[in-house]
Amino acid sequence: TQAKMTRSIFLDPVKKEQKTVFVTVRNTSGQEVNLEKKLIVELQKKGYRIADDPEVAKFILMTNILFAN
Repeated sequence: TQAKMTRSIFLDPVKKEQKTVFVTVRNTSGQEVNLEKKLIVELQKKGYRIADDPEVAKFILMTNILFAN
């Protein structure tokens, strides 16, 4: 699979108790790509808690996969 990132993602440093993120992934590429679980695992490795509600999250990470082959 080839992938090209069109935008870099930077999260501002925050206190440990504020490290909450709401993650949503859309895929408009027409290919079956499961990126959401991988993103969540990597964020958790960095100490982020994943929120089910965007209202309680400090950060919202919205992604769209445009192309994959």
